[in-house]
Amino acid sequence: MDKNLAVLFEAFQINKMKLRNRIVMAPMHTKFASETGEVTDRMIGYLIERARGGVGLIVYENTCIDWQYGRAAGNPTTIHDDLNRSGLSNVALAVHRHGVKIVTQLHHTGRQNLRSNIGGGLQPVAPSPVKSKIGGDEPRALEEQEIENIIQMYVDAARRTKDAGFDGVELHGAHGYLLTQFFSPYTNRRTDKWGGSLRNRARFPLEVVRRIRAEVGPDFPILYRLSGEERIPGGTTLEDSLRLVRMLEEAGVDCFDVTAGIYDSIEWIYTLQGVAPGSLIPLAAAVKQVTSRPVIGVSRLGWDLSYAAQIGQEGKVDLVAIGRSLLADPHLPKKSYEGRTEEIRRCIACNECVAMENRGWQLHCILNPMLSNEYLDPIRPAKEPRKLVIIGGGPAGMECAITAAQRGHSVTLIEKSTKLGGQLLAALRPAYKQKEFQSIIDYYTHMLNKLGVNLRLNTEVKNTLPAGVRADVVVIATGAVPALPKVKGSENAVTAFEVLLGNGKGVGHKVVVIGASGVGIDVALYLMEKKGRTVTVVEMRDEIGGDMNEFLKRHTLKMAEEKGIQFLTHFEVFALEKSQVHGKTLFGEKTLYCDTIVSAMGWIPKEMPPRLKESLTEQGIPVFQIGSATEPGKLFEATQSGFWTAIEV
Repeated sequence: MDKNLAVLFEAFQINKMKLRNRIVMAPMHTKFASETGEVTDRMIGYLIERARGGVGLIVYENTCIDWQYGRAAGNPTTIHDDLNRSGLSNVALAVHRHGVKIVTQLHHTGRQNLRSNIGGGLQPVAPSPVKSKIGGDEPRALEEQEIENIIQMYVDAARRTKDAGFDGVELHGAHGYLLTQFFSPYTNRRTDKWGGSLRNRARFPLEVVRRIRAEVGPDFPILYRLSGEERIPGGTTLEDSLRLVRMLEEAGVDCFDVTAGIYDSIEWIYTLQGVAPGSLIPLAAAVKQVTSRPVIGVSRLGWDLSYAAQIGQEGKVDLVAIGRSLLADPHLPKKSYEGRTEEIRRCIACNECVAMENRGWQLHCILNPMLSNEYLDPIRPAKEPRKLVIIGGGPAGMECAITAAQRGHSVTLIEKSTKLGGQLLAALRPAYKQKEFQSIIDYYTHMLNKLGVNLRLNTEVKNTLPAGVRADVVVIATGAVPALPKVKGSENAVTAFEVLLGNGKGVGHKVVVIGASGVGIDVALYLMEKKGRTVTVVEMRDEIGGDMNEFLKRHTLKMAEEKGIQFLTHFEVFALEKSQVHGKTLFGEKTLYCDTIVSAMGWIPKEMPPRLKESLTEQGIPVFQIGSATEPGKLFEATQSGFWTAIEV
């Protein structure tokens, strides 16, 4: 183990709960529970894998205390009834077998909910009728007796947590949920004893803590997650939060888990790619200064455990919480402890995991196809090891190769160029995502070599397999080729792929990019890294970044605005000349003058040489086509198709 990481792997204690190390798995909504909130085999398999991976403590996902008004969209685990203890007890037993402690995160959405989720046309409930700008319908104000009832729901949920064999509870008082709503002057406009002064606004969370403590006794750990700052006008400040921390400690909280933001400032809840780890650590460090209780810090710490260890060594935090990085690689702690850092599949902070959930999916990761499938145990030794030849060294081909090799197949990977990566080589060019996408290529390259995959780079496959290469199965993963606009003069444009791979050589000072997709925005950002350029991006539809998730879109468009990139929507290109882009707009035809025209119009599948397919068919060799070789898609589709093809062969 790297001695600089030693502090992370020291034993630690919260109240009477003894942890084997200081690494905490952050709570993340998975939607792995049943539609009625019950624990499933999928959920248990997911948690077991993270327990085996080496964390010290798991904070279980947002656990619903009020199934009618307080559950998150979809199907979170619920604890609103004594019957829920049965399934939850299996969770505790499964995690404990691997020496890991686990606490529930007691959760009530409050105003951050939808009528459709509650059902029956009922309104969400909140301290005051203040509607969330995103993620909620207008709520109604809770009545006095309802407030008392909800406090009892928290108490009953804590009792059930203890009965089910869990090691403690965390109260979700962050990210704009009900506990936060009562304390925040932005969401609490009440004039009774539950609102007004800071002490009155703190009454609800304090009563919840006091009554839970009275119910579970002095030794059962109570953790409290809070947003140190809400980072909205009129919201909770750090000074407010520090006063709350002092009161919560006196009321019986054993540990503080410090984050930031609410739905209205959601960009602070998720640290995105290109942002260095630790952006929220100053808040945790400030909390550490005013409490004698342990403090958990968060904000992309799984990307750089050296930094995480440093802030622990400096006393800024006592424990570090890791979330999305444990989705990408559940064994990150264990691999780091054993010095196998090159084997870590690193989270690239794209937030597709959260975006998929917002679309109603269960939790997935674009880099880790095993996520949500752990309970299936799909990577098993092949019954009949075969010679597998994969043509194409992009993400689909590389994922297929390492998975097939793990199953015991003899794998040869053939790539036309001198480098592995395929479209990843272009994707990593913009500075803000360079480290993240390079980490993907580094991981695959290391694993291909470790698993003994025979790499044949700089080798083009035309009508037959290369001399000396024998195959029982062939997988075509040749990807796609960039598309040009189907208009007169399209030969006057260069593709975004060519620009990115060519380091922008030959691109003039005034550029027009056709297509405001994620690729279009990325190539514009990349071109603006050279001072003196002006870039205009045109889009025929009314939406910019329509193929991107909302989190990454906001992140990149903010950078685009800062760099002065201009976007023109409702601009339908109908002809190109050497230095002119002709388009139809809502106000008639318009011509843009430029030095270079860049097409970001997407991709079309690369055709397999017809003689190759015919030759393989004649020999009776099965052929699979995967990734963008079948239908151009995103990284998620590439890794999924590569993985599951390797499972099937």
